[in-house]
Amino acid sequence: MTEDEPKKLHPKDFNPEDFDLDAIREMYAEFDERSFAFYERKLKADPSFWPSAEQLIKALAANSKQPIPPFVLDHIRARLDGVAKKKPGPKVRKPAKQLQNELIYDSFMRYKSWLRRRKKNHGLDGWSAIKGADWWQGPPSERAARMALQQWGGNVHWETIQKLAYKMDKLTREG
Repeated sequence: MTEDEPKKLHPKDFNPEDFDLDAIREMYAEFDERSFAFYERKLKADPSFWPSAEQLIKALAANSKQPIPPFVLDHIRARLDGVAKKKPGPKVRKPAKQLQNELIYDSFMRYKSWLRRRKKNHGLDGWSAIKGADWWQGPPSERAARMALQQWGGNVHWETIQKLAYKMDKLTREG
Protein backbone atom coordinates (compact mmCIF):
# COMPACT_ATOMS: atom_id res chain seq x y z
CA MET A 1 0.00 0.00 0.00
CA THR A 2 1.46 3.36 -1.00
CA GLU A 3 1.12 6.65 0.88
CA ASP A 4 -1.10 8.15 -1.84
CA GLU A 5 -3.79 5.51 -1.46
CA PRO A 6 -6.39 6.25 1.21
CA LYS A 7 -6.53 3.87 4.13
CA LYS A 8 -9.49 1.52 3.92
CA LEU A 9 -11.61 1.70 7.03
CA HIS A 10 -13.12 -1.30 8.65
CA PRO A 11 -16.07 -1.20 11.09
CA LYS A 12 -13.75 -2.58 13.75
CA ASP A 13 -11.54 0.52 13.30
CA PHE A 14 -14.41 2.82 14.32
CA ASN A 15 -14.18 4.06 17.89
CA PRO A 16 -17.02 6.35 19.08
CA GLU A 17 -14.75 7.84 21.72
CA ASP A 18 -12.66 9.42 18.93
CA PHE A 19 -15.56 11.75 18.05
CA ASP A 20 -17.08 14.66 19.93
CA LEU A 21 -20.71 13.52 19.82
CA ASP A 22 -21.99 16.78 21.34
CA ALA A 23 -20.37 18.76 18.51
CA ILE A 24 -21.92 16.40 15.96
CA ARG A 25 -25.36 16.77 17.60
CA GLU A 26 -24.99 20.58 17.53
CA MET A 27 -24.05 20.50 13.87
CA TYR A 28 -27.07 18.37 12.94
CA ALA A 29 -29.36 20.46 15.15
CA GLU A 30 -28.89 23.39 12.79
CA PHE A 31 -30.70 21.37 10.12
CA ASP A 32 -33.33 19.71 12.32
CA GLU A 33 -36.64 21.57 12.20
CA ARG A 34 -37.38 20.48 15.76
CA SER A 35 -34.38 22.36 17.17
CA PHE A 36 -34.17 26.02 18.09
CA ALA A 37 -30.74 26.21 16.41
CA PHE A 38 -32.44 25.59 13.06
CA TYR A 39 -34.73 28.60 13.50
CA GLU A 40 -31.93 30.75 14.88
CA ARG A 41 -29.88 30.06 11.76
CA LYS A 42 -32.85 30.68 9.44
CA LEU A 43 -33.88 33.92 11.19
CA LYS A 44 -30.30 35.25 11.15
CA ALA A 45 -30.02 34.51 7.43
CA ASP A 46 -33.43 36.00 6.60
CA PRO A 47 -35.18 38.14 9.25
CA SER A 48 -38.43 37.89 7.27
CA PHE A 49 -38.37 34.06 7.53
CA TRP A 50 -41.79 32.89 8.71
CA PRO A 51 -41.91 29.48 10.38
CA SER A 52 -45.41 28.03 10.40
CA ALA A 53 -47.35 27.61 13.61
CA GLU A 54 -47.00 23.82 13.25
CA GLN A 55 -43.21 24.12 12.98
CA LEU A 56 -43.04 26.30 16.09
CA ILE A 57 -45.26 23.89 18.02
CA LYS A 58 -43.04 20.93 17.03
CA ALA A 59 -39.90 22.82 18.10
CA LEU A 60 -41.45 23.86 21.42
CA ALA A 61 -42.68 20.32 22.10
CA ALA A 62 -39.32 18.74 21.20
CA ASN A 63 -37.46 21.19 23.45
CA SER A 64 -39.96 21.38 26.29
CA LYS A 65 -37.32 20.66 28.93
CA GLN A 66 -35.13 23.56 27.79
CA PRO A 67 -35.80 27.25 28.34
CA ILE A 68 -37.14 29.04 25.27
CA PRO A 69 -34.30 31.07 23.71
CA PRO A 70 -34.75 34.88 23.58
CA PHE A 71 -34.75 35.01 19.76
CA VAL A 72 -37.76 32.64 19.67
CA LEU A 73 -39.60 34.75 22.23
CA ASP A 74 -38.76 37.91 20.26
CA HIS A 75 -40.05 36.35 17.05
CA ILE A 76 -43.28 35.13 18.66
CA ARG A 77 -43.77 38.54 20.31
CA ALA A 78 -43.24 40.30 16.95
CA ARG A 79 -45.79 38.00 15.33
CA LEU A 80 -48.37 38.60 18.05
CA ASP A 81 -47.78 42.36 17.98
CA GLY A 82 -48.18 42.39 14.20
CA VAL A 83 -44.65 43.70 13.62
CA ALA A 84 -43.47 40.55 11.83
CA LYS A 85 -45.39 40.08 8.62
CA LYS A 86 -45.63 36.93 6.57
CA LYS A 87 -44.42 37.33 2.99
CA PRO A 88 -47.24 36.89 0.50
CA GLY A 89 -46.83 33.63 -1.34
CA PRO A 90 -47.48 32.92 -5.00
CA LYS A 91 -51.07 32.84 -6.13
CA VAL A 92 -52.54 29.37 -6.06
CA ARG A 93 -53.24 28.19 -9.58
CA LYS A 94 -56.58 26.51 -9.86
CA PRO A 95 -56.80 23.74 -12.46
CA ALA A 96 -60.23 24.87 -13.68
CA LYS A 97 -58.98 28.42 -14.28
CA GLN A 98 -55.88 27.09 -16.06
CA LEU A 99 -58.07 24.93 -18.32
CA GLN A 100 -60.34 27.88 -19.07
CA ASN A 101 -57.32 30.04 -19.96
CA GLU A 102 -56.01 27.34 -22.28
CA LEU A 103 -59.39 27.02 -24.01
CA ILE A 104 -59.62 30.80 -24.44
CA TYR A 105 -56.06 30.85 -25.79
CA ASP A 106 -56.86 28.05 -28.24
CA SER A 107 -60.02 29.82 -29.45
CA PHE A 108 -58.19 33.12 -29.83
CA MET A 109 -55.38 31.55 -31.88
CA ARG A 110 -57.83 29.67 -34.13
CA TYR A 111 -59.93 32.79 -34.75
CA LYS A 112 -56.83 34.87 -35.35
CA SER A 113 -55.37 32.48 -37.94
CA TRP A 114 -58.77 32.16 -39.66
CA LEU A 115 -59.17 35.96 -39.77
CA ARG A 116 -55.66 36.43 -41.17
CA ARG A 117 -56.37 33.93 -43.96
CA ARG A 118 -59.74 35.56 -44.60
CA LYS A 119 -58.18 39.03 -44.75
CA LYS A 120 -55.55 37.81 -47.22
CA ASN A 121 -58.00 35.94 -49.49
CA HIS A 122 -61.31 37.86 -49.25
CA GLY A 123 -60.84 40.90 -47.05
CA LEU A 124 -62.49 41.61 -43.70
CA ASP A 125 -65.58 43.45 -44.92
CA GLY A 126 -67.86 40.61 -43.90
CA TRP A 127 -71.42 39.97 -44.99
CA SER A 128 -74.33 42.19 -44.14
CA ALA A 129 -75.52 40.16 -41.14
CA ILE A 130 -72.28 40.70 -39.18
CA LYS A 131 -70.91 43.99 -40.53
CA GLY A 132 -72.49 45.94 -37.68
CA ALA A 133 -71.61 43.48 -34.89
CA ASP A 134 -69.28 44.93 -32.25
CA TRP A 135 -67.08 41.81 -32.33
CA TRP A 136 -66.48 42.27 -36.09
CA GLN A 137 -64.58 45.56 -35.67
CA GLY A 138 -60.84 46.21 -35.76
CA PRO A 139 -57.80 44.24 -36.95
CA PRO A 140 -57.72 40.41 -36.91
CA SER A 141 -56.13 40.09 -33.45
CA GLU A 142 -58.74 42.42 -31.92
CA ARG A 143 -61.57 40.59 -33.68
CA ALA A 144 -60.19 37.23 -32.54
CA ALA A 145 -60.15 38.45 -28.93
CA ARG A 146 -63.72 39.74 -29.22
CA MET A 147 -64.87 36.48 -30.80
CA ALA A 148 -63.17 34.37 -28.09
CA LEU A 149 -64.80 36.58 -25.45
CA GLN A 150 -68.17 36.11 -27.16
CA GLN A 151 -67.65 32.33 -27.18
CA TRP A 152 -66.38 31.90 -23.60
CA GLY A 153 -68.16 34.78 -21.92
CA GLY A 154 -66.74 36.25 -18.79
CA ASN A 155 -66.81 39.65 -17.24
CA VAL A 156 -63.62 40.93 -18.86
CA HIS A 157 -62.64 43.27 -21.67
CA TRP A 158 -61.49 41.91 -25.01
CA GLU A 159 -58.02 43.39 -24.36
CA THR A 160 -57.70 41.12 -21.32
CA ILE A 161 -58.37 38.11 -23.56
CA GLN A 162 -55.78 39.36 -26.03
CA LYS A 163 -53.15 39.88 -23.29
CA LEU A 164 -53.86 36.44 -21.83
CA ALA A 165 -53.48 34.82 -25.25
CA TYR A 166 -50.21 36.62 -25.99
CA LYS A 167 -48.86 35.74 -22.55
CA MET A 168 -49.73 32.05 -23.00
CA ASP A 169 -48.31 32.11 -26.54
CA LYS A 170 -45.03 33.46 -25.17
CA LEU A 171 -44.97 30.73 -22.49
CA THR A 172 -45.57 27.97 -25.04
CA ARG A 173 -42.77 29.28 -27.26
CA GLU A 174 -40.31 29.47 -24.34
CA GLY A 175 -41.23 26.14 -22.78
